Amino acid sequence: MNAKFSITSVLVIAVSINSVSAENTMLNIGERTKEYADVLNEAEKSMIVYDSTISSILSEQKKQNSSKENLKDLVDGIKLPNNNPKKPKEPKATVDKPKESASVNTDKLKNEGKSKSTFFPVAVGKTISVKIQVRLNKNGRLEIATSAKQVSANEIRLNWRVAKDSEIRKVFFIGKNIKQLTPQQNWDLKERLGAIVNSPSIKKFILTIRSAEHGGGLVIVGKGQGKRDTIKKRIKKLNYDYHPAEQLPSEAFPKNPRYGQITTASGELQILFSTWKPYKQHFGFNKKGKGSNNFSIRNQRIVGLDLARTSHGGKGFVDGLMKGNMSIAFKYGTQPWESSKDSKLGKGKIKTIDYNALSKTAKIAAQVANDKNV
Repeated sequence: MNAKFSITSVLVIAVSINSVSAENTMLNIGERTKEYADVLNEAEKSMIVYDSTISSILSEQKKQNSSKENLKDLVDGIKLPNNNPKKPKEPKATVDKPKESASVNTDKLKNEGKSKSTFFPVAVGKTISVKIQVRLNKNGRLEIATSAKQVSANEIRLNWRVAKDSEIRKVFFIGKNIKQLTPQQNWDLKERLGAIVNSPSIKKFILTIRSAEHGGGLVIVGKGQGKRDTIKKRIKKLNYDYHPAEQLPSEAFPKNPRYGQITTASGELQILFSTWKPYKQHFGFNKKGKGSNNFSIRNQRIVGLDLARTSHGGKGFVDGLMKGNMSIAFKYGTQPWESSKDSKLGKGKIKTIDYNALSKTAKIAAQVANDKNV
């Protein structure tokens, strides 16, 4: 009895000891598990902070890259070698009537045709060089900007000044005519003409010619009078994708009795197709297909400005249009239009109009006031 009792006691004591040990072990494991859970929670919080920090860095870097993209086309950098530049895309509309003291957003000044330049970030407040920008001020005088002040990370304020005669010629008289210019030079010329095409004095010049020539967006000379019905129907279906002479048969146009051949005068400024064709090639008005908009009002007016630029050696353009002197502009800048009394094309055989006098009428003033920017 005593021996069995002793063995049993030992076993009970051993079991008790083992139970206590197991219980302590379980407590230790529970505490360790809790510690590990706390560590994991802290690690998870750190990862959240880390991810948030990385996201902030990436977001800021994206903003900086966007700012660089917006500015890089205006900042003078090291141009990559490009001896044969491709024909650039159709430019976006430039800023209309920029205010003297307003900051100029680089998105509106971006030149899509000149994207190959190296961007150098600059500090806010510093002056930087920019590609030549042009505008006409409220007095009709040409202003140019070749530098700008950095006012924020993605915005600059152009430093405008009235251009000298030599600067006007440097900006607009790159070569004798568009056929002698490189594709890039033609692009620059077209862009600079487009930058001033919506100015009030330019509109007065253009709309006066339009009125005298009885022109309109898709109006063709003769307006199809006396033509058969099938021709008249085709005239009604004209669109701005191409010059009307490219959309109609030759019989749609009347003959010019002085020259014994048809005249294809069309559009706002009654531009002949033979005159339009070189611009179509050299100014890039040669997109194909529906929606190309090659003969748009904007393009017509740009060509009209260039015709004035090349009239009388540019006197009407430089001393007239670029200085707000409309009498000189009409006297020396309207040689390409027979209806102008200052043109020698008609040689006294047709009735001519005093463009300068017409420009001062209430009719033209109303047209200028109501004309939409192109």
